Amino acid sequence: MNRQPVSMPSASNGIVMSNLDDHVTIDVNGHLHVEYVRDSDTYMIVMNGFYFGKTNGLLGSYDNEPSNDMVTSFGKPIDEADRYVKTWEVGTSRCR
Repeated sequence: MNRQPVSMPSASNGIVMSNLDDHVTIDVNGHLHVEYVRDSDTYMIVMNGFYFGKTNGLLGSYDNEPSNDMVTSFGKPIDEADRYVKTWEVGTSRCR
């Protein structure tokens, strides 16, 4: 947390992190829940319905409209997955 290792379970500023067997979970104030299952290398992300249609990124726009899920970080639709992912890389000047 804040670029420092923490022991789990841990809670700070509404963020709760835990590690049980092969599951790592992070919950942010009931708005966002991320679960990682190591054995299957699978993530499950659940967002509060308040964010419906208010997001963008690698997971789409969260509006149940598949036609606008692959939109680059600068708002252009694209069909090439590799190029799409690169526009959302963290640390690039284009990432928002």
